Amino acid sequence: MKLAKIKILLFVFSLACSKTIFAQQKPYSASNDSILLLNGDQFTTHILDTLNDVVTLKNPNGKKKNIKLGNERIFEIHFANGMQKMYYQKDSLQGDYFTIDEMSYFIKGEQDARKGYKPWWTTVGGAATGFGGGLFGSILAPIPVFAFLIACNIPKVRIPHESVSNMEYLKHDTYIMGYERVARSKRSFNVMKSGVVGLVVGIVVSICYLK
Repeated sequence: MKLAKIKILLFVFSLACSKTIFAQQKPYSASNDSILLLNGDQFTTHILDTLNDVVTLKNPNGKKKNIKLGNERIFEIHFANGMQKMYYQKDSLQGDYFTIDEMSYFIKGEQDARKGYKPWWTTVGGAATGFGGGLFGSILAPIPVFAFLIACNIPKVRIPHESVSNMEYLKHDTYIMGYERVARSKRSFNVMKSGVVGLVVGIVVSICYLK
C-alpha cells in the first residue's frame, strides 16, 4: 500500500515539473531579419510586411500561422539587406518617457537579467512554503505561497556583476530599471512555479500519510 502511495506521489511531482519546464521553452529559429522588442525579446525571422502600423512576420517557432506585432511593441528591426528601422520614439503622451538611448539601456538591462539573474532562493522558498501549506490540506493551503510571493519582492534587487554584459551599463539608471523589472518578474515566477509543485506534493503527502 505504501509503495503505491509513493508511486502516486512521484508521478504527480514529475507531471507538475514537466509542465512548468515545458511552459518556459521558446525554441526560436534563425532566418533573415532581426527584430528587437521593448520587453527585451530578440529573435530572427522573415518580415513579411510593415503596413498599417503592424509588422507581420513568419512565426519563428516554425508554425504556419504568421505573427502580427503592433509598432508600439517594437524597438527596432535590422533587415537582412542591411537596412535598420527604429520604431521607438519618445512620446510622453503615450507614456514613453525615455529617449532612444535610455530605452536602449533599459532593454539591455532586461536582456542581462533574463540571461543571468538566477534567484534560486525564491525557488527553494516557494517549494518550502507550498509544501508546508499543502500539509494543512485545506482551502487555506495556498496562503503561505502568496505571502512569500509578496515578501520576496520587498528586498532590493542586487545585480550580480557576472550577469552584466558590460560594466559600463551600471552607470545608467535605465539599465538598472530594466534589470530590476525582469529580476522581480523572475522572482515571482519562480515562487509560483515551485510553490505549485510544493503545494501538490504537500497535499499528496497529507492525504497519503497524515490522514
